[in-house]
Amino acid sequence: MTAKETVLRWRRPAYVGAAFALAVIVFLIGRATAPGDAQDHDHDHDHASAAGEGDEQIYYCSMHPDQQSTDPDATCPICGMDLVPMPDDDHPEEADMPILRVGERAAALLGVEVAPAERRGAHSDLDLQGHVEADERRLTDVVARSDGFVERQYAAHEWQEVRRGQALASIYSPAVTAAARELLIIQRTGSGRPGGVSLESGKERLRRLGAPEAYIEEVLETGEVPRTYTLRSPASGVITAIDGREGHAMKEGERHIQIADLSSVWVQLQAYEHDVQGIEIGDPAAVSARAYPGEAFDGGVAFVDPAVDAERRTVRVRLEVENPDGRLKPGMFVRGRLGKPSDADSDDDVAEALDEAPLVIPRSAPLLTGRRAVVYVQQPSDEGFVYEGRDVELGGRMGDVYPVLSGLEEGELVVVRGAFRIDSELQIRGRPSMMTPGEFFAVGDDVDDPGEALRALDADAIPAAFASGTGAALEHYFELTSALADDDFERAHAAASRMGEEVAGIDASNLSAAAGEAWESVQLELTGPLAAMEQAGDLDGLREPLELLDEPLVILATLVEEAEGIEVYRGTCPMTPSGTGHWLQPDDEIANPYMGHEMLQCGSIEPVTP
Repeated sequence: MTAKETVLRWRRPAYVGAAFALAVIVFLIGRATAPGDAQDHDHDHDHASAAGEGDEQIYYCSMHPDQQSTDPDATCPICGMDLVPMPDDDHPEEADMPILRVGERAAALLGVEVAPAERRGAHSDLDLQGHVEADERRLTDVVARSDGFVERQYAAHEWQEVRRGQALASIYSPAVTAAARELLIIQRTGSGRPGGVSLESGKERLRRLGAPEAYIEEVLETGEVPRTYTLRSPASGVITAIDGREGHAMKEGERHIQIADLSSVWVQLQAYEHDVQGIEIGDPAAVSARAYPGEAFDGGVAFVDPAVDAERRTVRVRLEVENPDGRLKPGMFVRGRLGKPSDADSDDDVAEALDEAPLVIPRSAPLLTGRRAVVYVQQPSDEGFVYEGRDVELGGRMGDVYPVLSGLEEGELVVVRGAFRIDSELQIRGRPSMMTPGEFFAVGDDVDDPGEALRALDADAIPAAFASGTGAALEHYFELTSALADDDFERAHAAASRMGEEVAGIDASNLSAAAGEAWESVQLELTGPLAAMEQAGDLDGLREPLELLDEPLVILATLVEEAEGIEVYRGTCPMTPSGTGHWLQPDDEIANPYMGHEMLQCGSIEPVTP
């Protein structure tokens, strides 16, 4: 027995228990969606006879929907479960879009959540992440104005608070000492050297060399030249940098200490390209930090970077935030919420603003399938609910919502959670879905086999920019599956977002016409699932669309393998709703992204062969 077989055998009790639990849930959904909730085989026989001549009832396994039979007493050859009747959707082929009819219990098991399409005031909110920085306009550099040495350092460390006029260091400067002696000569002789140099001119020379007023007055009052002068802080704040320590030889123009006034700070936020269109200078913002739960710091947008970060594919948005008590500290991670307030002041103004406001839906509602956007609309029925697929035209995303240009009416309920479960149920029933596009959910141009066109590319003929982009997208995908295997939502969500940005920005301009058309089809197949992942609020929401990435990524993996000479592995999990959930990873040690720590080593794995 191999080491891997030993591990899988040792983990079998947990595997079987989880498999049984999942099978029960899927079985209940199958039962709940079946007409009449058939409870015994006699009822199944009645249903079969009611189907009519030439329209024999089909039974299927809720766990493995590809296992079907016309025998009502049959069981699944894979898991042994009783087969359940294939539901009749009242001739759905006559519908313009897919329709799923389920009972209330089935809807509950599917975990469907809905929200109304509604009109909102002229504002949108946007949550962004970022960090605190010192306001560059409030930085003060204490600079050496003449060559010298640091005799004693009073500012002990960075981030030490200092007040205006506080002693920072004792400085010995030969140039200052010489100028002080000349000042005493001018004082004693009245005019100094021939030419009539005045006392004020001697003082001004010392000031230009960096000597403070107290030092000049001491020289004139005592008639002696002190060895050193005291360097004092020109502003209140915190020390952000110390470039000179005791014994340090300072050159003219060299910075000794930097002081930052943190009574007002900058917050640098990162916004994705599709979020930038609604951000304007002057927009109000509220900043929150984990260090101060429940508190918000008011600020406003002061600057929007005109360039996009080439690596992150984000745009920097800078806020100015008042910080009189200094609690927001440079380097602190924060969240910024940007919003546009409504101009409505009275109830009548509010009503008028709402009439003119756009119709919006939550960003988690639409299934983005390349050039199309589809939502599931919930409608009541006598036996439960009907979920109808609906083509919608969307405007640019506004924070957490999409404006709807056409396809929905105000008040209609759209599915905001569970759309991919509805999609899976449609697949079980052999209906068109995102996973099996068919005529309703076409995702690309008429390309017979995009993989064939791309695989036909010679490794040496793959443009460098295209190879770099696809390789980066695959790396983000590996990070995504690794984070899902670790049950780390934050890391997985960030990886999915970065992958989506990378896929959208891949440079295919130097591909041949056939390869370019093929890549466009593959790109569109990746766009929808990645958009759904970006909208996900938990691990389940990230895992639901994962299977849809498999086939287009296998194509990319073969390209990367040939171009870079690396090996990619493909895992298979029998515990997903389809029974054949796939994923890719850069090594052959199974780390199941669908199950995470619950069943980390569930499945099988083999190399992806170009």
